[in-house]
Amino acid sequence: MIQAKEYKIGNWIVDWETEEKYFQIEEIRKYIGYEVWVYYRNGSIKCKEPEPIELSEEILLKCGFEKRMGLFVFGYFEIGLDGFDFVNNEKTIRINKCLSLKIKYLHQLQNLIHALTNEELTVIL
Repeated sequence: MIQAKEYKIGNWIVDWETEEKYFQIEEIRKYIGYEVWVYYRNGSIKCKEPEPIELSEEILLKCGFEKRMGLFVFGYFEIGLDGFDFVNNEKTIRINKCLSLKIKYLHQLQNLIHALTNEELTVIL
């Protein structure tokens, strides 16, 4: 499980026990003892270890990536189908064809794009 402190407000998580399934984090609270909880569904649900959304072709397309010649492309970001690591279930993301990073989850992609562009990744789930 991913610790709540790795997320930021606006990140998407999955809740398999609900019909809707995907939710955006609305609030993050830190409590005494460094315990961190995230809240979603209008604050009605909180959890300490939210379940991340694994990157897939479907998720990348819903984030605005386009599939071109074996790559998923979004501006300067490229994720190659050949860059999939079956052992660690990670994908290699290339930025401007020179920097490569390994990511596995949607919230990591959201945070990376925000850190590099200061813009939020639009995700339609």
